[in-house]
Amino acid sequence: ACARNQLSGGAARDAASEAEAMAQTMVANGAGMNPSESPYSEGDKVIIPQQSLVYEAKVEKVQFDAKVGWKYFVHYMGWNKKYDEWLPHSSLKEFDENAKLTKPSWKKTKKAEDEDSESVAKIPLPNPLKNRLVTEWDAIT
Repeated sequence: ACARNQLSGGAARDAASEAEAMAQTMVANGAGMNPSESPYSEGDKVIIPQQSLVYEAKVEKVQFDAKVGWKYFVHYMGWNKKYDEWLPHSSLKEFDENAKLTKPSWKKTKKAEDEDSESVAKIPLPNPLKNRLVTEWDAIT
């Protein structure tokens, strides 16, 4: 009987620590929070760290899911809307003006533009073919 009590006491401690771990996970994901009070609202600016990069985003939609907790549809500022996505509460951080943010870069550098034009211009053509193409081009323009 004594061994059975020790065994059941150990099982109870394991179950209690498992329940505590689950509760911590739920709180981290926003599931343990009050479903009527979201930590972030639509229109809030947030930051989203991903690997070594940090992105600025805007909360577009807010939803509470009983299994995962609060989740947010975010738009990455300066990025195409095709990158908008749903993220759990644990992926968002409060906006910080001092955070070093990752900005999108659409502009080609001067070097990239030069490389593009050089690769287009370097098509080897035999001289007779080149002369004929130039003559025909002149005739149609």
